[in-house]
Amino acid sequence: MNKNITLKLLKTIENTLRSYGILYSHSLNCRDNIIVGMLNSNNVSKIPSTTLKKVLEEIVDKCNETVEQASDGNYEIIKREVTGGAIINNGKMEAKILRGYILECYIFKLRRLIFLRIEVDRTLWKPVKTWISVDIDEIIDSPWFD
Repeated sequence: MNKNITLKLLKTIENTLRSYGILYSHSLNCRDNIIVGMLNSNNVSKIPSTTLKKVLEEIVDKCNETVEQASDGNYEIIKREVTGGAIINNGKMEAKILRGYILECYIFKLRRLIFLRIEVDRTLWKPVKTWISVDIDEIIDSPWFD
C-alpha cells in the first residue's frame, strides 16, 4: 500500500485538477531511494485568481489526507504558504511565483520524507502563460530518522 506515496499524491492532484476542468501533464521518475513526481497544468490564465487559490487549497488538503492515510497516523507535516517568488534559471528570471504552498512531510514509521511544492507560476514574456506547477520529492529510508 505504501510503496509509492508520490504516485498516490500525483493521482490525488490529477483528480482535483480534472474536477475543475484543468488539463495537465506529469512525469514520475525513480532512482534508488528517491522518487520524483512532477506535474504542470496547461495555461490557466483565464481562471480567476480566487478559483486558483481554491484549487491550491484543495490540493493541499487532499495531499494532507493522502499522507495521513499512508502513514497510519504517524506523521508530521510542516506547511508554508508562499505569496510570491521567482523561478531563476542560469541567473535569469524566467517566471514569477504568484502563490503556493510548500509541504514537508515526515512519515515516521515508513522512514520517508516527502517535499511538495505546489504553486501558480506566470511567464514574464508574451504570450503570458500562467500554470499550476507541482514538484514532489519522496526520499525512502532517509537517514534523517536514524
